[in-house]
Amino acid sequence: AAMAWAEQAENVKVDLPTRTLWLSQICNWYAADFGSDKVQIATTLHAHCRSGKKEQLKSLLEGDFKLKHLKYDWSTNSRRSHAFSANLTGLLGVLTAPQGR
Repeated sequence: AAMAWAEQAENVKVDLPTRTLWLSQICNWYAADFGSDKVQIATTLHAHCRSGKKEQLKSLLEGDFKLKHLKYDWSTNSRRSHAFSANLTGLLGVLTAPQGR
């Protein structure tokens, strides 16, 4: 799950020309889970990436780089919440429907 999350551009972006690591706000909110400084954070993400993004992170780690956070898309949570509510409503309907005799 961590690898899939780190591979998504809306969570982790590497801009090599500006030497900037762009991260989801989740990395800011749960900073202790990723590392105490930008090098530790990039190293943690490097361990969870593959191929292209892994090489980009390696390149950043070879010198100085900036760490910035992406704007969080709250609508993603809203869509998931509505889908969950619809599924839950359907499930509750099935569970509470009168049973045939």
